[in-house]
Amino acid sequence: MRGIVRYELRMRWRSWRYWIVFLLASALALFMPTPLNYPGPDDAPKFFSSWWMASQAFSGLTLLMTLLAAFLVADRIVRDTTLRTRESIKVRAVGEAEYVLGKYLASLIALALIAGPVFVGIPITKWVITSTLMNLWSLLAVFLTMYLPPMAFVAALALTATTLLENPRPFYIPFAILWFFDSMRFRLLNSWIRGVFNFSGASPFQAFFSSVVLFMANDPQMPQMSPAVAAANISFLLFTSALLLVALVYFEKRRRGAWRRTGAEGR
Repeated sequence: MRGIVRYELRMRWRSWRYWIVFLLASALALFMPTPLNYPGPDDAPKFFSSWWMASQAFSGLTLLMTLLAAFLVADRIVRDTTLRTRESIKVRAVGEAEYVLGKYLASLIALALIAGPVFVGIPITKWVITSTLMNLWSLLAVFLTMYLPPMAFVAALALTATTLLENPRPFYIPFAILWFFDSMRFRLLNSWIRGVFNFSGASPFQAFFSSVVLFMANDPQMPQMSPAVAAANISFLLFTSALLLVALVYFEKRRRGAWRRTGAEGR
């Protein structure tokens, strides 16, 4: 599986599409918690809160990446189809679970690395604006609770759908519509149900849920999402991701069995 992960990561780092997304996402994340985005005098005290700055950066990053991550993952399926990579792997002693998990872990690592500039840029931004140090734990906590679970879900969904379809293009438009309603129309269902069944990180509850789920209630920027709803949202995303990967392994096993039977009949 490590070989698949290394190969997939190399292919992503050689892709100009990946680096364009990297630059766009980093620019948006670093722009969100700045006076350019919050120029009003009433906004000035917010910059003293490490939790507020971390959540602003990751809310913007998550909103954009839940859309673009699906296309980055699907792009690798296009390349696998063009280069016939899957056929080459099938003839080797690589199990379906190893193949699926290798591609999934590589996708998740590549998406996680896109958040790297936030861990460097936001502390510098806070120091420049307020001359105070950033609480680095807030960045890590928001990364783990707000950014990573949606990336796990979107990567699993894109990998499963595009691999089974063997053509990612039919996946693009339905997913873009789903993302639009999940991220831009969240007020249609402004309730705890909407807080749980949400993957874009853009619901009104998720702006600051990281400190609530970690019971950091002493921060001046208090979240409005209960710990139970936040935990349910994260659990839903991770459980659904695991379910999609299990389903993909199952269908890949059936597909390989059919491929072998066809080959045997051809001989």
